[in-house]
Amino acid sequence: MELDFSKYKRPGVYYLFVEGIGRSEEFRINDNTMAESFYVHARGLFHQRCGIAKELPYTPWTLKKCHPFCYRGTFPPDHYGKKDDKLPYGFKDSNGKGIAVNHFKLIKQNMPASPEKVEVCGGWHDAADWDRRPQHLGIVGDLAAVYLLKPDNFIDGQLNIPESGNGIPDILDEALWGIDYFRHIQQPDGGVGTWIETTRHPGYPEISSEDKLVYYISCPTRNSTLEYAAYSAELALALKRAGAQKQAELLYNSAILAWNYALNEYNAKVRLFHYDEQIITYRETPELAPEFIVKAAMDLYFFGNDKKYLVAAEDAVKKSPNEILRNSWSWSPFFWIELEAFPLESVEIDRIRKKRGQSIVKEAQKMLQLQEECYPVRANWIEPTGGWVHTMSWGNSHPLRRARTFIAAHAITGDVKYLEAACLANDFNNGANPFGSCMTSGLGRVYPVQFLHLDSYADGIAEFVPGITPYRNTYGIPRQAIKMAFGMYYSARPHHLFKGIKLSFLPESGLSEDECAKEVGKIWPIWRRWGNVESQTVAATEFTVWETIAPAATVTGYLLNGPQLPEKEWLERKPADNIRLLPGFSPLP
Repeated sequence: MELDFSKYKRPGVYYLFVEGIGRSEEFRINDNTMAESFYVHARGLFHQRCGIAKELPYTPWTLKKCHPFCYRGTFPPDHYGKKDDKLPYGFKDSNGKGIAVNHFKLIKQNMPASPEKVEVCGGWHDAADWDRRPQHLGIVGDLAAVYLLKPDNFIDGQLNIPESGNGIPDILDEALWGIDYFRHIQQPDGGVGTWIETTRHPGYPEISSEDKLVYYISCPTRNSTLEYAAYSAELALALKRAGAQKQAELLYNSAILAWNYALNEYNAKVRLFHYDEQIITYRETPELAPEFIVKAAMDLYFFGNDKKYLVAAEDAVKKSPNEILRNSWSWSPFFWIELEAFPLESVEIDRIRKKRGQSIVKEAQKMLQLQEECYPVRANWIEPTGGWVHTMSWGNSHPLRRARTFIAAHAITGDVKYLEAACLANDFNNGANPFGSCMTSGLGRVYPVQFLHLDSYADGIAEFVPGITPYRNTYGIPRQAIKMAFGMYYSARPHHLFKGIKLSFLPESGLSEDECAKEVGKIWPIWRRWGNVESQTVAATEFTVWETIAPAATVTGYLLNGPQLPEKEWLERKPADNIRLLPGFSPLP
C-alpha cells in the first residue's frame, strides 16, 4: 500500500500507528527532507577520494593520505577486451590479427625503464579497487550539469568537505577534485591520459594508505584528450556561473590546449608493446567521437563566445547527422544538458538538441509506464518480459541511476510528473522496497552494513563508511550463494585430504549444484536476490563511484528544495562500535 502525505502541511516528525498491527518508524515531513540524502550520497564521493587524508572535522571515518604520486606509463586508455580482425585499429598480434589484451598484463610487461614521477592527488577510487578510470569524467559532467540546471540548490559549506568555506559551492569543489589533477599532469602538447592503473587488483585485507603497488598514467590518445576537454570545459562553465572565475579560467585554458591536441591528426599514435613473448601493435582509432566534438566545442563556445568552436560543432553535426546519436543509449542523460541550459540560435545544433531531447523524453515516458504497471513496488526497472531485463545488474538496477532520465526529462519539459517519478525512485532507494532497507550505507535506520570496500575492512573502524551504494541486486541467482548459503558445494582438495561435498539445504534431497540453483530460481523473488557473501559475489557487494554513488548525488541534488547547511546531528554522527547491533546487519553464511 502507498500513503500520500501531500495534504500534511505542518512540518514535524510523524509515525503511523495501526491498532493490533503496530507502530512505524518515525519519519519527517518538511520542505527539505531531501537534504540529508544529498549530503550522504555526495559525501560518498568524498570518502572515495584519492590522494587526501580523511580526518576530523570532516569525517570520523579517518584514513591517512594515499597514492600521492604515480608514473607516466605507455598503455592506452581504450580498446581492452576487444578483438576485431576487420578494423584497422586497436591491438593486433604479430600476424596482424585482432587480439584481446589484459590491461594488468600489458602494464606489467611494458613498465618504462625510467618513468617520470608525477604528483596526482585527485580523483576517486573506482570501487573496492584503487584505480581511477576514464568513466569518472562522466561524474564531473553530471555534477556540473545538475549545478547548471539548479544553481540555487547549491552553496559553499553544504557538504562539510575540506574545501568548504572557499566561496565555491561544495558540489563544484567535489567535481574539481575529480578532474583538476588531470590539468596538473597534462602534457605540454595538451595530451591527457585518463586512466591511472597498476598491475593487479589490491589484495585483502589491504588499506589504500599503505598500498605498495606502483600506479601508472595511461598515455594520451586523441579521444581521451577530447573527452577531458569536453568535461573540463563543462565544469569551467559551471564554475564561471558560480563566480569562481580563477578556477574557471584555468580549466578553460587547459580545455583549449586539449582540444588543439585532439584535433591534430598527427597526434594519432602507433605503439608497439611486449605481450606474452611477442610484439603486438596498437593503433589509435582514426576518427574522433563526434558527440564529444559537439560537447567540447559547445562548452568552449558558451564560455568564451569564440565562434570557431560553434562552427566546429556544426560541422561535426553536418558530417554525420544520422550517426551522431547512434550510441546515445549509452550516454548519461545529462551528457548534452548544457544545450538546454544555454539556448542559442543555430539550426544545426538546435536540430540535434531537439532529437536528443525527444529521445530522452520518450525513454522517460516509457520508464513512467514501467514504474506504474510492471512492479508492485513501482521500481523503474525494465519490464519482466523485456528483452533487456537481464541487464538489470551491476548497478543498472539502481533506481537513482535510472532516475537521471526522469531528471533530464523534467529539465527539458518542465513536466512535474517526471519529478514525482524521480521522488518515487528515491523512496525505493531509501527503503520502500522488498528488502525494507535503504540501499545506501549510513542513510536512514536500516542500511547495508557489510560490502566490498577494502578500506573499511582494514581501517580499524567497526562500521563501514557511509555514502556507499552497493550493487546488491544481481537479477540472476548469485552462484556463490548457492554454493555457500543454499547448500554446500565444494570441489575436492586432495592436498587437504578433502573429498569435496555436494549438499543442498533445500527440502529436496540429493540436488546437484545446478539443480539447487534452478529450484532457488523458482522461489527467490528478483528483488530479494542478494546473498551476503561479500567478496565471493562481486556483482552483489561491490559498487563504483560512477555507477551507483554519483548518480544518487546528482538526482537528490536536483530534487533539493533549495540549499541547506549540514544539521548538527549529521556533523556529530559517529561510527557504530558493534556492527552486529545495526538493524541492517546480515550475518555471513
